[in-house]
Amino acid sequence: MSVTGRGRIVLRFDADGQVGMGHFSRSLSLAEKLVEIGFEPIVVTKHVHANIWTALKTFSYTCIKIPSSLPWSAEEEYIAQEFGFRDVKASIFDISTPYALCSIPDVDRCLSAFKNHGSLCLIDSVHDQALGDKIQTDLDMVVVPYVGSGDSEGRKQDGTTFLGGPSYFVLGGEYSRSGPIQREMRSDDPLRVLLTFGGSDPQGITARALKAVSRISEQSLMLRVIVGPSFSDRLTSQLEQSARSIHHCCTIVNAPDSLLEHMLWCDLAISSSGLTKYELAMTGTPSILISIDKDHALINKPFDETGVSVHLGVHSMVSEEQIKHAVVRLLANRDARVRMSRCGRELLDGQGATKILNELDSIISRSQERD
Repeated sequence: MSVTGRGRIVLRFDADGQVGMGHFSRSLSLAEKLVEIGFEPIVVTKHVHANIWTALKTFSYTCIKIPSSLPWSAEEEYIAQEFGFRDVKASIFDISTPYALCSIPDVDRCLSAFKNHGSLCLIDSVHDQALGDKIQTDLDMVVVPYVGSGDSEGRKQDGTTFLGGPSYFVLGGEYSRSGPIQREMRSDDPLRVLLTFGGSDPQGITARALKAVSRISEQSLMLRVIVGPSFSDRLTSQLEQSARSIHHCCTIVNAPDSLLEHMLWCDLAISSSGLTKYELAMTGTPSILISIDKDHALINKPFDETGVSVHLGVHSMVSEEQIKHAVVRLLANRDARVRMSRCGRELLDGQGATKILNELDSIISRSQERD
């Protein structure tokens, strides 16, 4: 792709079994929006599942895969040799992951090197997963797009612009393009339940949730089970076998491009507590959430307090019986599902990518005026 009129923006993220697919989805949404406003996205990744890298290469964007053995501090030099930084105006790092958090000094050197090539934006996390308060590099913008991060619109401190709260959460373009979500909250059998536990589900929570729901005998259900692109062959086979043996109507959906259709189809979703919960909220989908670990449980607490979902806790502490009872209870309580749906739609407006990039655009313009 040739350089567009407004320049290039680097998008750096990881997406594998350890990190999950949320950073990948967010970066693609930002890339799509960058093209709309006249920038050329340069997609850079290192720890990435083979299926994700294959998908990335189908896009028209320039994509760079850094060797996984290369340290953070060598990334800027690698990109300079492979691609160069001609006409790069800014870099957006979505790297608040275990890979970065265990290598803070090296990450700091990486960010400092990229700072020489334009404005620098960090999409950060909260609590112990936050990266921004652990590094020394001067950032031009920090975005923490989550419930519980403290809502802030353009707050500035020591030259850094801070954007916080769920209004900055980046959803896929299909969510913002779909317009206001209209959904009927059904109460007649068979009710529809969606099971979705991210792109990899290394803990195998999908299988446990399916087993729990299969034990519901009080009513007939229609089930859809999402198999992510990075599910192991063993887990996929286990889910397919279970789907054939249970008495409910159960469909396995393999690596869909989007979950929007499936969220709008269901009356209730069971999911992990990652970024998918914000998509569920946007679509007004009542949900039961199960955290993959204690850190995610802590992050999920303020989200649960919004009334959008029911959080059962860390998966290792949640029994199949608890999952079953939570599903039965919510399916029987249409009024509760209506309230959850309304709370979700009030939480997000689907314009997070636009708001982030508008602010970044202003930062780039001010920097160019100073130069």
